[in-house]
Amino acid sequence: MTNASFPQPLAGRLILDMSLLYPGPSASLMLASFGARVIKIEPPMGDPLRKIFPPVYEQLNRDKELAVLDLSKPEDQKLFAAMAAKADAVIEGFRPGVMDRLGAGFDRLTKLNPNLVMTSISGYGATGPYAHHLAHDTSVMAVAGYFSMPSQLSNEITRPNIRLTDVLAAQNAAFATVMAILEADRTGAGQHVDTSLFDATAAFSLQALLASPTPDAPAEAHPQVMADSTIYECACGGHVRLPRRKINSGKTSPPPPRRKTTRYAAKPMPAAAAAIRTNMVWRPC
Repeated sequence: MTNASFPQPLAGRLILDMSLLYPGPSASLMLASFGARVIKIEPPMGDPLRKIFPPVYEQLNRDKELAVLDLSKPEDQKLFAAMAAKADAVIEGFRPGVMDRLGAGFDRLTKLNPNLVMTSISGYGATGPYAHHLAHDTSVMAVAGYFSMPSQLSNEITRPNIRLTDVLAAQNAAFATVMAILEADRTGAGQHVDTSLFDATAAFSLQALLASPTPDAPAEAHPQVMADSTIYECACGGHVRLPRRKINSGKTSPPPPRRKTTRYAAKPMPAAAAAIRTNMVWRPC
């Protein structure tokens, strides 16, 4: 259960988590970590993550209670409606329109509980031409422009080592849910919060996208790419990141006056490192 010594600002709040897999359970876990009572509601076949990756399922759904409901059955719809009448928020991750078809849409539930917040997490949001498109981590990153930004001198497009869009969407959903609950306390009216993997990833990528030069510019022309933050591959198969300012003198020097100088002056750095470790050959990954 939640550590009682940890701050519990959400103690007394009831969250119904209808979501499956990664984003929704991640969002509700954040709320549970701060004291909310979270009831995870799964269909009779269970959350697919149970079979796909059991350790991750256990990690994302700790500190939660579990209920099993089949919302295709009228009696289970009534049970869910009774639970929602007492809840502060519902988190769901179905495609837009599915909750309405299951008899558990926002409009119906807020007739029973006007203060209720419903947070929907989808691939591309509830409206727009992509609303009903299938969404996968890497496809969402591509549409959101994430892969337009080089991160290394080699400008190689690779998938992040984590499910980035899921993590970003979960953080947005958790934050937005708390904000909507606080607003419901103030106004007495709930809200339907529409979040998506695309929105979260686009917002995350926006600063670098706006600061980037033309698409055909070399990687080193992008402000987020610098030689001293590139990962270099060694001839032995290992990898290293070299701090530019300490490689020659061992002392920290003040940064140069212009950012362009930082990037281009740092490019010979692998040769300087090779003078120290002559048994290694460096090349950008």
